[in-house]
Amino acid sequence: MRAVVCRQFGHYRDLMVEEMPSPALDDGGVRVAVRAAGIGFANLLVVAGKHQNTPELPFVPGTEIAGVVLEVADGVSHVAPGDRVAAGVRHGGFAGEAVAPADNV
Repeated sequence: MRAVVCRQFGHYRDLMVEEMPSPALDDGGVRVAVRAAGIGFANLLVVAGKHQNTPELPFVPGTEIAGVVLEVADGVSHVAPGDRVAAGVRHGGFAGEAVAPADNV
């Protein structure tokens, strides 16, 4: 899948679009085919390494997504593959697919 990747903290212009494997489906997670992602000031802080929730490098930024459910983990019953959803993720939203905690979908 294609994703925007942050390999070093700095300016958003340093981000690159790369091919990456799809993220693993976590326990209690929902895999979403991302159709739209929100961007805001907090994303700039994360990419600069100045936000309290900055992940380890390298990472895919993006915390707000909307799309279509592809897969759900065991025990997730409030959404199903094919559902259109919006979700919050810790990071990973600027990609073709993202995995969100079911409680955030």
